[in-house]
Formats: sequence, structure tokens, C-alpha cells
Amino acid sequence: MLQVGMAYASDRLDPTLLKSVLRIETAPNANGDRKVGGGFLVTATEDKTGKVFLVTNKHMIGDWNYADGDIQTPQPWIDVFFYRENDPSGQTYRPTKIALLSGATLDATRVRLHPAPRVDLVIIDITDKVRDQAEHISFTAYAPSYLVQFANIRVQLTDIADEVIALGYPLGIRSMKNNYPIAKIGYLASTPGEEVSVPIKVENRAGAVVSTSIDGKFLIVDGLIVPGNSGGPVVLAGGTRIRRDPTTNQLQFSDRSVKNYVAGVVSYALGGGLTVVVSSDYLLELLQSPTPPVAK
Repeated sequence: MLQVGMAYASDRLDPTLLKSVLRIETAPNANGDRKVGGGFLVTATEDKTGKVFLVTNKHMIGDWNYADGDIQTPQPWIDVFFYRENDPSGQTYRPTKIALLSGATLDATRVRLHPAPRVDLVIIDITDKVRDQAEHISFTAYAPSYLVQFANIRVQLTDIADEVIALGYPLGIRSMKNNYPIAKIGYLASTPGEEVSVPIKVENRAGAVVSTSIDGKFLIVDGLIVPGNSGGPVVLAGGTRIRRDPTTNQLQFSDRSVKNYVAGVVSYALGGGLTVVVSSDYLLELLQSPTPPVAK
């Protein structure tokens, strides 16, 4: 059952959002360990006839990091845990294997990496998987209009120190019955609409610690990320009927509650409780790209 877009939220979080977020487990490494993270579903168009993409981080599908802006060792596949509906087995969720490679490299027909080396974002075309299993899975997918642009976040009354919500699987925690994600509250630490430069030191794949920076349309959020939150959406808190006039910058009452728009995607923990969130602008660039960017 595909639901595109969301109803107006009467509370802080519309519960239908939970089925937009999917648990991801990577292929096991040499020690048999699997990385756990999250992703969420978006559609390429405003209706349900377009392609369906899984959004997650580059570092969830390969050896990418902020020091090495490419992927040299990609994951061969990931397991994506869909929510089951009318499954003959009676299970409420079951992993579906998503192959990522064409030969020894990432499959450019399925996997779209953001071309900017330090934008930790990838979308994976899973249209075939959801169409093949349409009778037995239930999920919610975000239409592009629910991806709030970087410059417009303040219009939705989200400003510095305001609440946002991260949906994911921190520390691997999940609902045992249905695999639903965990909601974590955070606060915007940077001013939305103002690009940031974040100096960091990170270990590259050669094992050396190097200095670099994260520059551009990123949000800094206080109080979110732990292992397992990677790739999950950061959404605006709903339930308010006040908005900001984009022309006058004045607050005004609205007859509609603020929706749980997606502000960005969880990427990187800075320490001290601060998290780098990739702006939805970069996600819109991928969705609107006429041809898939060359996989790097």
C-alpha cells in the first residue's frame, strides 16, 4: 500500500511517517559483523506512478568518509526491512536483499551517488522491489514537495534552537513486533538557511588522521546521532499553527498545522552531541537529475 505525502499532523509526529523509514543492514564483513543503519523512501514525482527511491548515506554502502570522498570498496548488497502486509508467512517484516553492484562496481542504473565528494548522500532505485511485492508490503513514501528546501525552513517556524525529530535505529534499537524506528528529539544548533563550514579531523582509509572541512548546505543539530541513526530523516516537529511570512519575516497564525517536512538526512557525529545533517536540497538535486550521476 503506497501512500504519497502525509496528512496534516495534529501532534509532534505523524505516526504514518514511521513506515517511511526502513532498517538497513549491510553485508557481513570478514568478521561476520553487519553495520545497522536506516533509510527512508521518496518518490521521484508527486504521484505514485514515478520511481521509488531509498535514501541513505554513502557510508552505508561503501568505504566512503569525509576524508576519502569516493567509494573504492562498495557493499555488494544490503538488506532492507520492509513492513509486511497480508504476508502468507504471518511475519510483520522481512528483509529484502538489494543488489548494489554491476560486476565489481556500483550499478549506476540503480545507485545514484551525489556527485559532490563531501555530500554523504545516495539514492537507490527500488521501484522493482516495491512493485513486485506490492500485495504484501506497506509503506509511506515522501513526495518531493515534502522535502523542505534549505532556504525555506524558517518559513515553517523552524529556527535556531527549535525542535526537530530524527527517525532511525540508534544502537540497533527497534520495535520487535514491527521493526518501527525510534524517534529522537534534537534542536537546531545552526541557523537554517545559512551555509556552514565545519572543520573536522577524520581518519582516512589509509589510517592517517587528516584535517578537512564540511562546507555548504548542512544543518548542525544538537542531540541526535548515535550508531544506527545514519541515513535516517530529520523532520520538522509538527503540531503548531504558526508560520513565518517569507516576505516580511513576521509570525502569523495559520489554519493548517506545520507538516513533518524532511529537513535533511543524518550523516556524521561531530562529538559533544552535535550532528551534521545533509540538507534536503542535495536530495532534491539527485531526484531532479535528468540522468543518474556517474558513480564514484
